[in-house]
Amino acid sequence: MTPRRPSHGHRLPERAGVLARLRGHGRSIVVHATLGLVLTVAVLGVLTVSSPDAKASEIAGTWEGGGYAPFSTLECPHPSTQFQLVSSPVREGSYAARFSITGNDVWSNGSVRCLAAKYDTGETTGMDKYFRLSVYIPSPGISSNLIWELHHPSSLYNLPGCGIAPFALTTDGSRLLFRIATGDCKVGAVNWSYWEPNIVIPGLSPYPKDTWIDLVIHIRFSESANGLVEVWNRVGGGSWPSSPQLTRSNIPTMPFSNATGVHDAKLYTEMGLYPGGPYSGSDTIYLDDYRRESSLAAALGSSAPAPAPAPASAPAPTPASAPAPAPASAPAPAPAPAKPTAPARPATPATSPKSAAGATAVPAAPGGSEAAVRLLEVKPYVIEWDGRLFPTPGAFRSYLIGLGIDWSAFLERHPAVASRVALPYVSWDGRRFYDQASLARLLAAQRVSYGAWALRHPQAAAILAGQPASSAPRTAAVVLEKRVALTWEGIGFTTAGGLRTFLAQRGIGWDAFLSRHPAVAQRLGLSSVNMGGVQIYTRSALSRWLAAHGGSLAKWVLKHPGAAERLTA
Repeated sequence: MTPRRPSHGHRLPERAGVLARLRGHGRSIVVHATLGLVLTVAVLGVLTVSSPDAKASEIAGTWEGGGYAPFSTLECPHPSTQFQLVSSPVREGSYAARFSITGNDVWSNGSVRCLAAKYDTGETTGMDKYFRLSVYIPSPGISSNLIWELHHPSSLYNLPGCGIAPFALTTDGSRLLFRIATGDCKVGAVNWSYWEPNIVIPGLSPYPKDTWIDLVIHIRFSESANGLVEVWNRVGGGSWPSSPQLTRSNIPTMPFSNATGVHDAKLYTEMGLYPGGPYSGSDTIYLDDYRRESSLAAALGSSAPAPAPAPASAPAPTPASAPAPAPASAPAPAPAPAKPTAPARPATPATSPKSAAGATAVPAAPGGSEAAVRLLEVKPYVIEWDGRLFPTPGAFRSYLIGLGIDWSAFLERHPAVASRVALPYVSWDGRRFYDQASLARLLAAQRVSYGAWALRHPQAAAILAGQPASSAPRTAAVVLEKRVALTWEGIGFTTAGGLRTFLAQRGIGWDAFLSRHPAVAQRLGLSSVNMGGVQIYTRSALSRWLAAHGGSLAKWVLKHPGAAERLTA
């Protein structure tokens, strides 16, 4: 299967600031940039600023903190059902993470997935790291999926043909495979100068089921042909082999693009399940003891199996609003053998009051009932749009792309938005460009190669590629505060319509949600009618209730003039 280029929301890369004026070929190029900042607003309005370029600490994703830390967010359409902490099976400590997907778990870009993502791991040229991961595949197995990856930034994956992530652990449905896609990206050719997308991992073909598989992946990161990749594995807590079962030496182990001048990229980490193509199955995997270490000894260190208590699910953690959803690359293309359909997994029913006939039952708020709903909370934000607040430009960009709106085109139509968040841009031909793709389209129409343009204007190309630029004044996005009507799953909503749209995208019915959370309806000033002890907030739900009880909305309206009009549609 031809790998599919990611086409959904991407986070904006943090950028060092520069203000420079360049001249070339009769045109003036004005380059503006901003220092990407992590902004935190305390209760009293104190602003704490920290640099995003601080060196990343070693990572320990052992799931013992009761949430999905140290990962930044969950790229799961339905996190309360797709991601769970469980006490069995467990490889290390007291909990492991259970990831599951079905054909109904569709992300905002139309792809099925459930991934834990950490966007700031920052693996880059010159690093030498060891990655430890334990994988448990329950019977009857899983279909073709990506399980773990180091992904490249948008300055590369937005280039035509450069969407495949450089390193990944995948499966074709029967074997565990390792992907290496590194070196110079051949723009438009769907290939890298080093391209081995389906390396069979010795000893894991076929992969074992119902037991823990421990893996250690060693990568010496380099753009030159002196990089190194090694993979060790063991099954069921056995002994580690004396040498790696898979080795690739003297190869480039970082992605880059000579044509567009993108070098010294920083990678980020994702793990879970991602089919990367049309999907209608049902898969589950358990992951535990994920670590990034600086030595082989630490990575191979003891991780004794925990006692096997009776299966019990830990409370699902409250999903944070993602600072910016980032793409997962598709599993490496390989023919997937037929696999029996996994049996349906019983879902934990949510306790809810009796609802109107035909209404959709709404699950409890992640983290426990009303815990995720906060009223009249002061929220920091940089953009308010469609009745909701966005804390970062990346979060807003992801939202627009999920709606099928081109980011560059939006900024051209709404320059005030770009000004508010101090986005970097390049001025060319009297227009502002915020990324490579938009300028490349203009140049192509003029029969000018973007690669050639980038060579003539390296500083401007560096800004568009998201690379730090030298010298210049630095500014930050304007951070405002607003007392929002309510906060749900970490997102501040200023209107009922904004919240309703958000819930609809997650398959949650508006009337059922309000029935479960009457305080929200009261805060938003929404009217309701009581029908046989059931509070109904929408005309559509009222119509269904009446039909189920032998009546009709038309007749009811005649008997109760004005009542239905107070309900939302």
